[in-house]
Amino acid sequence: MKKKIVVILAIAALLLSGCTPHKGKVKPKSEIPPIKSILMMQVKNMAEVYGENKEVRMPFSGGVYKTGPIIKNGPTFLTSQVQTQLSNLKDIGILPPSQTRTGMTDLTTGQKNSQSEREIVVNAGRTVNADAVLAGYLYKATQRIGNELGAKTPASVSFSLYLVDTKTGRTIWEAYYEETQKPLSENLLNIVKFIKRKGSWVTAQRLMELGVADCFKDFPYENDNNTSS
Repeated sequence: MKKKIVVILAIAALLLSGCTPHKGKVKPKSEIPPIKSILMMQVKNMAEVYGENKEVRMPFSGGVYKTGPIIKNGPTFLTSQVQTQLSNLKDIGILPPSQTRTGMTDLTTGQKNSQSEREIVVNAGRTVNADAVLAGYLYKATQRIGNELGAKTPASVSFSLYLVDTKTGRTIWEAYYEETQKPLSENLLNIVKFIKRKGSWVTAQRLMELGVADCFKDFPYENDNNTSS
């Protein structure tokens, strides 16, 4: 009986190893343009712009996320995690957020502008001659209440990422990540993540770090997480 249970759990782990809170869209290889440089924009705090507990439409994709509390320096931390992943790209130069001109600050502050979000992002890239722009939006980053061994309230994060072609204005790649950590006892489908996280309750920062790494597994340009070309 015990042997059967072990076998069932092993099969479940294999089947569910690819099931993550990450969702994304990648264009066919024939539609992926060659690029030599990417401008990384500072991640935008959507809760700061629209308020907490608001249904917010995601830029570029039309989906909806609900905003929530965001930890201090959450957008900056998420930006750094995306930059870390971009630094693994081969033969593509990365321009940091500091390269963005001050005239484009409305992208991160939410100030009203006659331009659409896509136009703002594309123009930001064009001002520094970047082939593409990586824009990120953080909707929620709630810190856990407790510690690694037990959490009264688990960490919870949601964000979206977009790579936009500055020549055509089209979206090359997009990814969304949303997760509230749950105990294994609540859902056995979490067994793979439970093992990877060593059975501990992680922080919001760690959840963002894991989420970004997961999103970049299907990034359309070759990096340490994939073999795309």
